Amino acid sequence: MPSTRKIIRAFLASPGDLQEERKAIRDVVDEFNESWANELGYQVELVGWEETVAGSGRPQHLINQDLDRCDLFLGMIWKRWGTPPGHDFSSGFEEEFERSMARCEETGSPEISLFFKQVPDEFMVDPGDDLKKVIEFRNKTIAGKKILFKNFSTARDIEALARKCVTAYVNRVRDVDELSEPDELRAKRARTSSGDTGEIDKGREPSPLSAEGVDFLENLVGRIRQPDSLDALSASDIARFRLLANSISKPGNEEMNLGVHDINILFGEHTKGMELSKREKHYLTRLGFQHLANENVPLWCWYSALAYSGVDPAVVSSFLQVDENEKVGAISVLTALALDLPTDDDVIKRDILINAWFSDDSSTRVRTAALGYLAKCGTAGDLEVAKKEYDRSDYGTSRSALECMVGILLRTGQAKAAQELVLESQFQTLNADLLRSVLSGFEGLETTALLLGLEHRNSEVRLFAMKSLHGRGALDIGMAEQLAGDSNALVRSEAVKVLLKLGKLLVEEEIREILVPPKKQPTNGLLGLGISAESDKAGEEIFWQYRLDVLKGLSEAELKKRVGASLMYDDAAYFALVERYFRKHADGLRRNVDDKFSAYFEERIRRMEAAFGESSTIQDLVKKTRDLEEFLRKELTRKGLNVLCAAQKPEDLQRIRTNLRDGYTRASKLDAKYLGKHGEWIDIPMLANAEGSSPSAIQLTISGDEDFHVEVARAITSIGKKHSVSDLLSLDMSSAILRKTIELCAESRFSKISRDALLALFNHESEGVRKAAAILAVRSFPAKKIKSILHEYIISDKYRYYNVIHWLDLGASMSRDDARKVARSVGS
Repeated sequence: MPSTRKIIRAFLASPGDLQEERKAIRDVVDEFNESWANELGYQVELVGWEETVAGSGRPQHLINQDLDRCDLFLGMIWKRWGTPPGHDFSSGFEEEFERSMARCEETGSPEISLFFKQVPDEFMVDPGDDLKKVIEFRNKTIAGKKILFKNFSTARDIEALARKCVTAYVNRVRDVDELSEPDELRAKRARTSSGDTGEIDKGREPSPLSAEGVDFLENLVGRIRQPDSLDALSASDIARFRLLANSISKPGNEEMNLGVHDINILFGEHTKGMELSKREKHYLTRLGFQHLANENVPLWCWYSALAYSGVDPAVVSSFLQVDENEKVGAISVLTALALDLPTDDDVIKRDILINAWFSDDSSTRVRTAALGYLAKCGTAGDLEVAKKEYDRSDYGTSRSALECMVGILLRTGQAKAAQELVLESQFQTLNADLLRSVLSGFEGLETTALLLGLEHRNSEVRLFAMKSLHGRGALDIGMAEQLAGDSNALVRSEAVKVLLKLGKLLVEEEIREILVPPKKQPTNGLLGLGISAESDKAGEEIFWQYRLDVLKGLSEAELKKRVGASLMYDDAAYFALVERYFRKHADGLRRNVDDKFSAYFEERIRRMEAAFGESSTIQDLVKKTRDLEEFLRKELTRKGLNVLCAAQKPEDLQRIRTNLRDGYTRASKLDAKYLGKHGEWIDIPMLANAEGSSPSAIQLTISGDEDFHVEVARAITSIGKKHSVSDLLSLDMSSAILRKTIELCAESRFSKISRDALLALFNHESEGVRKAAAILAVRSFPAKKIKSILHEYIISDKYRYYNVIHWLDLGASMSRDDARKVARSVGS
C-alpha cells in the first residue's frame, strides 16, 4: 500500500440548476477516495466555485486560478446557460470550458469530459434565451467533433457516469506513473513499501510504456529500417508490438483488440523466457478476463503474477472497467476461486463493490455473474441484495436471483425458508443441484405450503409435492383427478397411483388415456398455466411398464393363456410371462432373440388371418402389418434383449455382443449395465461406438442420450479397471463416450496416464474431450508436471489447441489448491 498519495485535481463546472447532480458527483469522489486512495496512492480533489477562496478582483478570475491547476475537467449542463462573468464570455460555464479547451489543445491537459442532461420536450416548445444558448453549444460541440460527450437523465445516471470517468482517469494516470518508472526507481519504491526509505525522483517525465517496452520498440524500429525487414520479423515481434499499442489509450480510444492468436503467441514466448513488463501483464490479464467464457486464451499466468502482489486484479476489473465481458470474466474468476471480497474494515469496501455490480447501469450479464458469486460465496446479509434484484422482475436475472437466494439459504442452514421460496416462485427450470437439495426435505413442510407445489411450473416440484401430500393423506380424489391431466407423464403416473389407492375404479383403457393422452394438452398443474405437453413417448413407456406390472401379478397359467390368444400388437402378456417366470421361459425368449422374432411374427400373422378370415379388409391389414415387419421385429428384439440384460445371466453375453456388433437394434442403458458386469476388453470399442436407442423406441426405462452416455462410460470404466488408463483412453470411442469416460476417471488413476496418451487427448478433434482431459490433468498432477507437459505441448510441431493451453496454464500458474478449486468448480 503506498505510503503517500498523489493528488489529482478535478474541476466541476456547471450552471446553478444542477445542484443535486453536483452533490452526486461529490459523493462519487468521496466514495472513491475512501475506498481506493490509500490502496492506489491517488486521491481526487474536486474543485468548483464552492471551494474558491474569497478575494479581491473578478470572482471568475479567482475560479480560473483553481481551474488552471486541474488535471480533469467535468462539465455538466442542462437548461440554464449561466450568469455572465463580466468579461468576454456570456457565462461562467462558457469561460471555464473554453479556457480548459485552449489549455488542453496547447498542453494536452486537462482531460475534458462533458455531460448533457436530457431536456423535457415541453421546454423545447418555447426554449427561452438560456436554453437556446445551451442548444447552440451542444450543436457546436457535435459539429466540432473534438469532445465526446454523454447524455444523462437523473442524478443516479450522472453518478454512474462520473464514477466511470474518474476511475478510468485515475487508472490511466496510475499506469503511466507506475509503469514508466526506471528500474532503479521501481526498486526504490519496492524498498520503500517494504520499510526502506529512499529519495524518489518526483520530476521524472512519465512515459506510457515500460522500460522493457521502450527497449523492444527501439530495437524493432532499428530492424524495420533494414532492407527486407518484414522477413526478419517473427510472429512474436508483431504480437508484442500490437500488445504495446493496446496498452496506450486515450479517452474515446480505449478499446482493447489484441487477437486471440497474438495472445497465445505471447504466452508461448513467455514460457520460453520472454520478459514482459507489469503493464503488459496487466493488459494480458484484462484480455484474459474478456475472453474467459471462450476458454481460448491464457489468463492464470498473468493473473497470478498480479493477484499475489497487491490488490486482486479480478476485484479491480469487476469494479473499475467498462467492458462488459471483462467485468463478467473477473466476477467469474472470483466465483471460481471462491474468494472473499474485502470487508468493511479494509480499504476496498465489500458493500461498495457489490453495489457497483448491481447498479442500474450494470448489464444483465454482469448482474447475473454477480448473483452467481453471491450464490456461492454470499452471506445471509446478501439475501437482501438478491431479493432486490429478484423484485426487479427482470427476465434476464430473475431466475438467477431466485437461485442465489436459495443457495444462500441452504448454505446458512435455512432449508425450510429455501423450500418455501421455491414453492412461491414459478420458474419452470431451476438449477438441478439446488432443486435436488431443496426437494429432499419437502416431507417436513406444512400442508398449505405443499399445496402451492401442486400448482408449480416445475414438474419435479409438482411431483415431490404430490408424493409428500399423498404420504400424509392430504390428497383427495378431486385433486388427483386434476393432476391426472398434468403435462408431465411422471406426475400423471403418480396421479393414477393415488386414484387407485383412494378407491377410484379405473379400467385399463382409462389409465391409458391418462398416461398417453390422445393429443397434447396445454395444462400444467392445478392452475392450467398453458404449458405444452411433452412427448407422449414418456407416457407410452410408463403405460407399458404399468401393464407389465399388472400382468406379472397373474399366474403362469393365466399368462400363457393370454399369450396364446394375443395378436400382433398385443405383446405385453408375452414379456410379462418371460420376465416373471424367466427360468422356465428363458430358452424360448433366447430363440426369439436369436432369430430376431421372425417365427414369433409369422405366428401372430397366422393368428390374425385365422381369427378374422380372408376378407379384403383383413388382407389389407395383414399387408400393412408386413410393411411394418422390420420395425415391429426390431421393437420386439429390443424388448427381449432388455429382459435378458436385466436377468444378468453370463450365457447371454454373445447375444448382447452380436446385437451391438450388427446394430440390428440400437443399444440401451441395459446393454451397458450388463456388459459392465460381464463384458471384456474386446467389448469396449463396440460398446463405446454403439448408438443409443432412438427417442421413438419404447424402452423399459426412461432415458435420454446423456443418461445413455453416462451408463456406457460406467461400463467401460468397470471393464477397463484391470487395464492401464493409457490403453483404456486410447481405444476407439465416440467423442461423447470418451468425454464421459474421462470425467468418470479417478484422479489417482488418471495421474498414471502416459505422455503419449495424454497428448493424444489434448489433440483430439473434440473440444469436449480436450477440455475434460485438461481439467482432469489439472486436478490430478502437481504443478511441476503440468508445467513440463505444457511446455512440451506448446513446442510440439503438432496442432495446439487454445482451450488446452488455457486449462494447463491454470495448473501451471496457480497454487495447487486454487487450481483444483477452479477445475472442480467448472467441471467439463
